[in-house]
Amino acid sequence: MKCIFCLEDKPGTVEHVFPRAIGGNLKINRLCKSCNSKLGAKADPAISDNFLVRIRRSELNLAGNSGKSPGKYELIEGVARLASNPNIRVRVSLDRRLNKIDLQVISEPNSTISEDGIVNLSYQIDPRDSSKIPQIIARERKRIGLMPLNEDDLLEAARNTQLIESNIENPRLIYEISHDFTYVRHGLLKIAYELAFIWLGEEYIYDDLAAHIRNALLSEDSNATSRLPIHFIEDPCGQPLDLWSDNRNSHFAFSSFHKDGICIVVRIFDLHAAAIWVSNSTERYLRHFDSNKVEQFIWVDPLTRSHRVTSLQEEMRIVTEKLVRKANFEKGL
Repeated sequence: MKCIFCLEDKPGTVEHVFPRAIGGNLKINRLCKSCNSKLGAKADPAISDNFLVRIRRSELNLAGNSGKSPGKYELIEGVARLASNPNIRVRVSLDRRLNKIDLQVISEPNSTISEDGIVNLSYQIDPRDSSKIPQIIARERKRIGLMPLNEDDLLEAARNTQLIESNIENPRLIYEISHDFTYVRHGLLKIAYELAFIWLGEEYIYDDLAAHIRNALLSEDSNATSRLPIHFIEDPCGQPLDLWSDNRNSHFAFSSFHKDGICIVVRIFDLHAAAIWVSNSTERYLRHFDSNKVEQFIWVDPLTRSHRVTSLQEEMRIVTEKLVRKANFEKGL
């Protein structure tokens, strides 16, 4: 078969149009192993593994290729700062035996030098690290250039250490989370390209804009897709997608034909959405389709791992009927 990305004649592999990790089950077998692997390492994870989607996958218990869904607390595990004292860092972990969050103060020094040259050292430690006080003293003496103590003197210094205990009930934490959304564009673009091939047929791979899309997706330049006609929709549940705002946990996409070209809109949960131009030539495809079935629609239910495909016209009819029934119910009719 001819791979729809590299256009070389190679054996096909199974490709999930919507990543399997987010509940997609629509498959095609028109990607060669090399292209499938390359896109699977770059475009798919951008959609299924960015932290917003992982939170939703955890809520819905959606497993990826590993067979496990993201952990409920994985995003808060790591290092944070106390909101009451940002100078104190804590290590946050999940005690899987008790299924409880555990906080442990990260040992850090605070040195001050008095006018007479005396070094005063204060140290933040977790109570569980109190047995490490001798090692802490030895390490800090070495750090500031003091002679090492013998074992007895080190233990004596530890015994003479002044301990000030403090306890914070229900501490609030400050997290610093960074994520590069560059490849989210790749993920949405890949879905739109594959849907365009399914809906427009074999002829689509010879479309001029299709060539630009696949070249950008396969490029090593992460900014290659930024030069393509993609419009991110700021509110995936607002206009023009508010008709489908009731279900935040599903994905959908539809094609829209215009005089200047063909656009495919893709929404992933209620988190990411974009309008993507997939062709600048409308007439070349219109002659192959029933005018009532030109614009296509797909709905993906991650929980049941099922999907339905219909025309956009039929989908609009279904949605309109639901809205009318809802309005009548609210009016008591």
